[in-house]
Amino acid sequence: MLEKKFSSSNAPENASNSQRIAPVLDRFLAFVFDVVIFTPVFSFLLADIFRKLELVYFTSPESTEMLVLCGVVFFFAMLLTIITHSFFLVYMGATPGKYFFKLKVISLSENDIRLSMSQALLRSFLWALEFLFLCFPFLEIFSQSERRPLHDKAAGTMLVTLKNKADPGPQVSESRLVRRMLLAIGVTAFCWGTVKVARLYEMALKGEFKQADLEANDFLCSQVSQTVKARGSRLDQALALYLADEISESCLNLEIDFALWKADDQDKAWAYLAKGITKKSDRAQFEAYLEKACDLDEESSACQIAYYEADPKTHPLPILSQTALVLRSSQEFEEAHYQEAQKLFVKLSKQTGFDNYSKQGIVKVFWAQNQLEKARGAYENVIHQMSSSQKREMAAWICHEELDRNCSSQSISACEDLRKDVQGEGRPVRQSFIGLALLREKQCRKISEDQTLNTQDLLKNKKDLADYVSALSMDLRKNSDGARQIFQELAFRKESVQPSFLRRMALQQWAGMAKDDKDFSKLIQFLKDKKVRDLSWIKIYENSVSSMIRMRSEKSLRETVSLPTDLEVSTYQLQGLQIQAYYWAHDLKKAWAVIQSQTDGSRSRAPASLTKAEIGLAEIQNRLSAQFGKKIGKDSN
Repeated sequence: MLEKKFSSSNAPENASNSQRIAPVLDRFLAFVFDVVIFTPVFSFLLADIFRKLELVYFTSPESTEMLVLCGVVFFFAMLLTIITHSFFLVYMGATPGKYFFKLKVISLSENDIRLSMSQALLRSFLWALEFLFLCFPFLEIFSQSERRPLHDKAAGTMLVTLKNKADPGPQVSESRLVRRMLLAIGVTAFCWGTVKVARLYEMALKGEFKQADLEANDFLCSQVSQTVKARGSRLDQALALYLADEISESCLNLEIDFALWKADDQDKAWAYLAKGITKKSDRAQFEAYLEKACDLDEESSACQIAYYEADPKTHPLPILSQTALVLRSSQEFEEAHYQEAQKLFVKLSKQTGFDNYSKQGIVKVFWAQNQLEKARGAYENVIHQMSSSQKREMAAWICHEELDRNCSSQSISACEDLRKDVQGEGRPVRQSFIGLALLREKQCRKISEDQTLNTQDLLKNKKDLADYVSALSMDLRKNSDGARQIFQELAFRKESVQPSFLRRMALQQWAGMAKDDKDFSKLIQFLKDKKVRDLSWIKIYENSVSSMIRMRSEKSLRETVSLPTDLEVSTYQLQGLQIQAYYWAHDLKKAWAVIQSQTDGSRSRAPASLTKAEIGLAEIQNRLSAQFGKKIGKDSN
């Protein structure tokens, strides 16, 4: 009955299709009507899936399960839409919305009013599919003469009105406007698609899809991904982070393996450079990998850094490279160019990933320039922001420096921090630099055995380190000859010393124990030959001059006392030491000149190695003042 009633319209049966075109407004209102009717029905049928979707949305919105459930909802919504539309089109010729606004879908291929099931399914499927293309296919309604979009053309159908007043069809200007708009949209979509495809191709060549997959499975370093620049080399960044001790060697090796997997020669050059740097202990492998880096691309920054690593004295570092920036900051510090090193550390502090490295560098620069209060303040400010390994390295460095300055029973904050951190970890100490700081503090402060940390494994198979610790113990037991002999062997041995920093520390200790002209000649030669006047050179100079003063070696003092520059004397407050050195070298005029050059408010630091039996700095100043007919207004000690 319903079908019969709907078919009995007052529209003329013999009217042509062009005279029965459904108006655009009626089409839109019919669509809204259908949405209002079918939405609650579909929601009811899919209620269980929606409840599950809601739960997953609030618990794990980014999970795969959420994505799958969204796909299931979309699939069933499409399926229900196609089925219901097809059913109503076959049995009524219209959906409820179309029926209400007196619209009907007819077949153009036959005179039969009712659509076939195949026509209805095809039309419904394409109608639903057009929504995936942002409804652009529907715009044909405004340009096609009978207002038949894609789904009607494919199914051989047409939407007509049963009202007396039909739509006249699109005007020429309307069709032209829509066609131009569709052309503009098509051209825009094509250009965007071309750019997108090119980008995807580039990403595929660079292995970025594989890279993302490896990162998701922890086969690449997420720290590198967080810091790498858009136009920079990923491995350059990774190597720079490794040299700055911000990532581990295992992390760098993952990045190397990925770079070697890719086809990009520039990345491979960086990979071989990084491989060589990690193999520095094996000279043959080190040089072989550096040579491979240059074989691939001799003009690249990686090759230039390889040349520098092979021979730092004759090859400069390149400018535009993160790795070069880290190496340059380290180089400037090691060569005692502290102002330049500080600028580079500040520059690195503004770049992602190098925060801890730059902070450590600034602390060391302050200390090396004898700005001790600034260094201690900076240390207290940054130490708690570092990772466990970085914290121990920084605390050990400051602890060694403090012990070099004053080995006493007084507790040193950096050594305390180091001990607490290692105790908290609860594992034996195996790093030589860290363990030696703890052992030195133990001997200086005479800490009882039950208070020490687990350092028994530290000295196993480390003969040089064990000898050094033994010499420190002898020195405290007043067995200076035995300690002196061990320090001398470590300082001047032709074979390598392991770990290498022991040679510098042993030379520093031996310089304070030297006792004859033969010893002094070795020290003088070393001080003159060493081109880099760093903090280590200053310490050896101080200890050497102190020993020469103690032994009253006039000849040696005359050769040594004037070696530091005026800037070094001022920076490291060596005036007091120089006054005593000139005095015992019987160069009283120069001793008096140093006294006069000092400002009234300055305080010169006398060397800690001088014993109480020696004539003090104040007494020397008073003697010289009396000899030259003047009096010091204020004791500079």
